Amino acid sequence: MDIERIIDADVLVIGGGGAACRAALAAVEAGAKTVLALKGRLGSCGATVAPGPGVAWQAADGCSAPEDSPDVHFRNIMEAGLGMADARLARILAYEVVERMEELEGWGLCFVPDLAGHKRHYTA
Repeated sequence: MDIERIIDADVLVIGGGGAACRAALAAVEAGAKTVLALKGRLGSCGATVAPGPGVAWQAADGCSAPEDSPDVHFRNIMEAGLGMADARLARILAYEVVERMEELEGWGLCFVPDLAGHKRHYTA
């Protein structure tokens, strides 16, 4: 197989889900020439938009059950990860998710209101 094209980059991010997009953005913000390679259309591929047993959607953002908490979210991630999730990173996600949601809102991502219509919420 002949190489048809060479793309020069400092950072190559593979994947099109939320984590990959965030990693690419951080690389660009750090001044790196960044390439995001994905198998489908941005916003329609990757684990962030593919609901299933390997995805822990619900965040402790005040829209779920009253007993929900970052600890419950962390356990949900670990269970959904089927033993493959990095516990340190899962804990960071569980405890920082609300701040990250606010950051995403600042970039223009629109969240879906909860059933009562008063809190924003991320949903599949």
